[in-house]
Amino acid sequence: MANCTSDIYKFNLRTIDKCACQTMHAWFVCLQKGWLFQQYADHVMPLISKRTVLFTDRYNPEYYDFVVVRNPFARLVSGYFDKIANPKEKTYYNPKYKTFKEWVMSLKPGEEHKFDPHFRPISLILKGKVFDKICKVETLQKDMDEVCERLDIPKQEMHDSKDKIRTYKQPYYTYYDEETLEHFMKMFEADFDLLDYSKELPEE
Repeated sequence: MANCTSDIYKFNLRTIDKCACQTMHAWFVCLQKGWLFQQYADHVMPLISKRTVLFTDRYNPEYYDFVVVRNPFARLVSGYFDKIANPKEKTYYNPKYKTFKEWVMSLKPGEEHKFDPHFRPISLILKGKVFDKICKVETLQKDMDEVCERLDIPKQEMHDSKDKIRTYKQPYYTYYDEETLEHFMKMFEADFDLLDYSKELPEE
């Protein structure tokens, strides 16, 4: 989990891998520089991807604290396609996993703390931490409007990079059959309880 602290607006933004972290980092950079997010997001995001813009773990416990999370079902599918099936960084790539199911079934319950941060359960990442606001990717605009109002920050239109292309072409829930779902829940069920997401997959 990365941390972005603003002494100007007195907040700590905590970001989690595969939870709109690049979007939120770009929002943070634009805010700090006084840029309109809608205008500069696509310029800033490549710098973040290339690690040109770095973030430290500096944290002020007196500031407003918020974090962005994501539906656990969608997060793992996104992580698989981004890091395993079509990775930009070859260190993640493992050609022996031909499908999402094969990869999920290879994950071992009880060893979640060993998972790469892109796949580690959010409940483990956030364990013991308390936030003033938990934002969700699925309601990011609404949640960020509330954060901005609380911090007296101009509201911005939240969006992903225009050049970002989804690497999976079908809804995330179609990748879970009964066996995959059962195995997945052994490792990620606590995420649903902590973050108030439904454990039921959407109907097609």
